[in-house]
Amino acid sequence: MNRCEMPADHNGAGSAEPGDDGPARQRRVNEVFGAAAPYWRDVYGGDDLESIVYGDRLGLGLRWARDLRPRPGARALDVGCGAGLLTAGLVDLGYAVDAVDASSPMLALVQGLVAGRRLTGMVTVSVGDVHALHWPDATFDLVTALGVLPWLHSPERAVMEMARVARPGGHVLLSADNSLRLSHLLDPRLNPALGPLRRRVGAGLRRAGLRRAGARPIGERRYTPRHVDGMIAGAGLRKLRGATVGFANFSFLGRPVLGEQRGQALHRRLQRLADRELPVVRSLGSHYVVLAAKAGGLPGCRSGGGSSP
Repeated sequence: MNRCEMPADHNGAGSAEPGDDGPARQRRVNEVFGAAAPYWRDVYGGDDLESIVYGDRLGLGLRWARDLRPRPGARALDVGCGAGLLTAGLVDLGYAVDAVDASSPMLALVQGLVAGRRLTGMVTVSVGDVHALHWPDATFDLVTALGVLPWLHSPERAVMEMARVARPGGHVLLSADNSLRLSHLLDPRLNPALGPLRRRVGAGLRRAGLRRAGARPIGERRYTPRHVDGMIAGAGLRKLRGATVGFANFSFLGRPVLGEQRGQALHRRLQRLADRELPVVRSLGSHYVVLAAKAGGLPGCRSGGGSSP
């Protein structure tokens, strides 16, 4: 995970459903992530479209963290640290990092990365739950959580915990999967506006015996940027920057319509437009990344400007 995530669910599963909440679901998520740990070790080094999108998201997060100009001795908490790429990048920027994840196999990868890069004195690794972080209030200059929110049973509680452990004048940097991503808006099978109709049709088919009822797969939950902004405001944070990243996996009725090369070219073209803050397009990437500040001031910690989708 750079962060807590799994390979993308291209069938659109993942929006919250009744009975899909709570610690039981979280345990299932943690188990799946543990089993998929090698994937998250390797994905950022790939040259395929999925790897490019994850790399773009990581790069954006690190650029924004760099723009904060951390003070000497600044501390960062990397929530859902996954394979440790963001953790290592934060160390390169001058932070001492506490890396926390709910999956022990993921933490083993972080420990290996830390040892291989000789970062042991700058990184502390521990198992933890973002819904109940074990650090005192106002501990960190920066709290990061890239790709974590889609897999949590109580994301609002998690954002409040991140805000709690951030110092006054500190920052929270997180991302969420965007329910308004362009690739889903263009596919009737995935368009969120058609979700209620799809559920009614599915229920009717199950009642008629034409579709089997089965265990619902664990998938990422997606949120609109406005919903994420509401979580941030509800935690007492002030949004500074917001942007979307990733234009990939275009399909029609669940079937891919672009090959790898054409998909990469389209992603780059649309991402350039989004980076230039072209109206509408800038809000339609797959991942919504946001930087927020906690009230209060700390000398030597500056935040950059920016706009939001």
